[in-house]
This record gives sequence, structure tokens and C-alpha cells, in this order.
Amino acid sequence: MAWQQQAHRMLRNMIDQHYNHPAVILWGLGNEDDWPGEFPSEDQQAIRAFMSQLNDEAHKLDPTRLTSIRRCDFAKDIPDVYSPSIWAGWYRGRYNEYKSSSICAVSRVEFFFALRVQVVRIHAGCAQPGFFHFGKAVRAVHESG
Repeated sequence: MAWQQQAHRMLRNMIDQHYNHPAVILWGLGNEDDWPGEFPSEDQQAIRAFMSQLNDEAHKLDPTRLTSIRRCDFAKDIPDVYSPSIWAGWYRGRYNEYKSSSICAVSRVEFFFALRVQVVRIHAGCAQPGFFHFGKAVRAVHESG
């Protein structure tokens, strides 16, 4: 299928272009691939097979880096590292449930990845930590862990 060929081409291009970049620690294989409509069919076995192909290809192209996907529970065992959705206080629950939600998510996988991002908005010469607005000048400071 054309979309599968395109996905493989994009993965190869991404790895080829960024292979020597020191900031790359993981190759991402997908994001929320369990959403209805994300694939032509919602056949989980077919999606798992496709994710396995991408995972194998990424390791062939760069055996030194790990692979990851974000939120696709039925395929969480395929990449080296899995990042579930933890939306405590955003789409569900309360913000103060984030720690317990994170602990629960970590316990369900062998390798877990989370990236905390502190966003600073630059406006009229001043910076406001923690404020984010699309379309404005922003600087993201990434911390792993």
C-alpha cells in the first residue's frame, strides 16, 4: 500500500538526515496509533505487524539507538521504549493525580519514557514560565525523567 511505503520512506529519511545528531536518543515509530481512523483498518494484528516492520527497519538503519512509540497499548511490547498517555488533570482526573497515574503507567511496561517540557513565553521583553500559547515565540527547555 502506498501509505506503508510512504511511512517506510519517511522513517529512512528521518534516520538518514538525523543519524549523527547528538540530541537524538530514540527513533519514534508512531504516536497514538490506536486512534480510530489512524489506519485504513482497525485490525490490531495488522497494525502490530506494520509497527514491527518499522521497528526492525529502524534497528537495521541504526543499531545504536532505541525505538519508541507513544500511546498504543496493544503494540507497547514492540518498541524498545513505550510512552503511554498520562493526561491526569487535562482530559481526565485531576492534576494532583499525575504522580499516581505515572506510577501506574510505569508499572505496566518494561521500559518507560517521559519527557517533561518547561515552556517559557517571550512577550514584550519578559518571560513567563509555564505559560504556553501557540503562535507566540516560545523556548522549550527539555528535561528527561
